[in-house]
Amino acid sequence: SWAITAGLIILWAFPVAFVGAISNVHSLCTTYSWLAWICGLPKIIVGIISGILPPVLLAILMMMLPIVLRLLSRFEGTPTRSGLELSLMTRYFLFQVLVSYPHITI
Repeated sequence: SWAITAGLIILWAFPVAFVGAISNVHSLCTTYSWLAWICGLPKIIVGIISGILPPVLLAILMMMLPIVLRLLSRFEGTPTRSGLELSLMTRYFLFQVLVSYPHITI
């Protein structure tokens, strides 16, 4: 289960990058011709896609993360609920440190 957690930490970058790309939809629709139809939508729709949709999707991703990590802890065979929550918080802390640390600039 720790190997799956490590893989989850590494592979989590792909959905987060997708959400980041959605936030820059105007640049995407001018760069890629097959997305040009998005620029043709009304400005309010493009504003919703680039302004509201990315935070909502990121919030959903971050809501799903403790659920997945708790299932991994349960899969590991932790017998008590307090042990399960401790394992969850350890995994979540490692996730936050390893994913957030590369973005910190000095």
